[in-house]
Amino acid sequence: SKLRNMDNPILFLNNIQKYYIYSVLWSIITLVTSGSVAQTFLLEYGFSEENVTVFVSVMQIIQVLTIFLFSKGSDSVKSVVKTMARAHILDIPLCLFFLALCFLTFTEIPPVYIVLLLVGGVYSISVGINNVLVYKLPYHIMDMRFYGKYISISSALVGIVSVIFSIVSHFAQSAFGFMPAMRGIYILTVVIWAVFLLV
Repeated sequence: SKLRNMDNPILFLNNIQKYYIYSVLWSIITLVTSGSVAQTFLLEYGFSEENVTVFVSVMQIIQVLTIFLFSKGSDSVKSVVKTMARAHILDIPLCLFFLALCFLTFTEIPPVYIVLLLVGGVYSISVGINNVLVYKLPYHIMDMRFYGKYISISSALVGIVSVIFSIVSHFAQSAFGFMPAMRGIYILTVVIWAVFLLV
């Protein structure tokens, strides 16, 4: 009954269903904004391996610092779900930046790289905040007696969808070319982010 009371009538989904969708969509978002897809895209665009390595390292450093600083005050957060949603608004600059790169060609890489580091840093703050709150989230949305079951199903869904997404991306790149395929992927990413935020 507790879970039913917390349902969102707009989405007609219970909290467990939302959690599965949340997990799957977030795995796709991270794959194309900071994972292997993003790194391959940056290399193909013209950034050097050193640039990409530094970018990933800076993002990780900012995430760790955010986790360290935010952990102290996280216990005072009244609404975990709303705070996570608000933090994820910080994801959109990086998503839009990748989308812009799909349509624009820059001859001067250094200025573009600075922007990449800035939007990547903002994104990393969001990831850091949510890495702290994600461990508190289950206590607010599910019956903890079934935590193991829910997490197992969530992990399985994430794995299956990630494999499917990678296969579809590969075939899209083979059929349409790398950059046209990436345009479609990053347009889809912005749509996924909007649905993810709603969930």
